[in-house]
Order: sequence, then C-alpha cells, then structure tokens
Amino acid sequence: MKKKIAITVWEKIQPILFENRDLFIVAEPRDQALRLEDVDKGSDFFFEFGFQDNNNHFEVRLKPGHTDHIRIVEEKMDLQGIISSLNLWLEILRKYTRTASPYDDLFEHRFQQEYYEKINLNEPDADYAPFDDEILFKLLDYLDAVRGKLQTYREIASETDKYQIQIIEKDCETLQKNMQLLSRSEVYEKLSAIWSKSKKISLKLIKE
Repeated sequence: MKKKIAITVWEKIQPILFENRDLFIVAEPRDQALRLEDVDKGSDFFFEFGFQDNNNHFEVRLKPGHTDHIRIVEEKMDLQGIISSLNLWLEILRKYTRTASPYDDLFEHRFQQEYYEKINLNEPDADYAPFDDEILFKLLDYLDAVRGKLQTYREIASETDKYQIQIIEKDCETLQKNMQLLSRSEVYEKLSAIWSKSKKISLKLIKE
C-alpha cells in the first residue's frame, strides 16, 4: 500500500500525522490510499483519500469537514488540498479534546486544564519532541507508584470509585506502554488527565 502512493505525498503528510498521533487510529483502507478514524470509539469522524488520478488529484472525504457542522465533505483535491483538509480535521479533533460540553465532567475538565497549565513549560519543541530516556525511566517508576497507591485506595473505595480507579489504572498502563512514542505535550496531557480523575475521587490520592 505504501508504494501505491507517490513518495512526495508521504513526505508531506507524515510529519503532520506524527505530531497528532494521539488523535486518530490508522484504519484498514477499503478502496482508499489512507483512512484515519477518530481515536474516540464513540465517534464516527474520519479522514480518507483515494489514489492519485491522471490529473494529480485525489478523492478526499472527511467528517467533519468544517467547524460549523459535522457533515461529510467530499471533494477532489491536489496534494496541497489534502494537507489543508487534514490539518483542519486534526485541529477539529484537538478542539474536541480541549472543549468542555454538558456531556463532560466539568470539574474533571477544569482540573485537567489547571494541571496541564502548571506542568506545560511552553517548550518550543514540546509538540513534537519526546522526553529523553532519563526522564522516561523516572516516569515509569512514578506511574508504578501511582498504580500502587490506587490499588491500596481501592480497598476502602466505594463501588463507583472502584470503577473510576480501574479507568485511571488503565490510563497509567497505556501511558507507560506508549510514552516513548509521545511528544512531551502529549505526555503532559495524559498525566493531567490521570491527576484530574484522581482528584475527583479524593484529594488524598493527589496529596500522596
């Protein structure tokens, strides 16, 4: 599949995909060159484009194709059109992760924003550069300690809190498995989410 697309296409879009890889999964293409789907399992958002025609155009389909609606947009585009549409689609997905709605836990969202602002140092390369090995090893140990604290707290937790603890433990496990592939900003976001969920259960979890 890779060699059915001109190398220029991959050279242009791969850096964009790499910087936003926490937002989507690469799905099995049907009759397309590439299909991306929203990482949120409850979402039907997608981005896909077909193979290049004799006029160097591609059939592009995406949902949503605009910030003002969530309809499917379908259009023939050149490579620059693909890049612009892909950037727009990813920008919309990013905004969904950072914008609260009545369906979100507003306190949890607020906590997450506060933690992110505290630990985000506005490093110029944070959106694409990972942590070095020394910090990654420390984060591994830290997340192991967090999971240990969660297991201890589970013994006195209510059934509702036990379910939330299970979610946080899974978040910790997923971050441990993938943080070497994430940018520093992505790690900051995921740590902030872990802390905000923990704070919602009990301040003791944050204090410890």
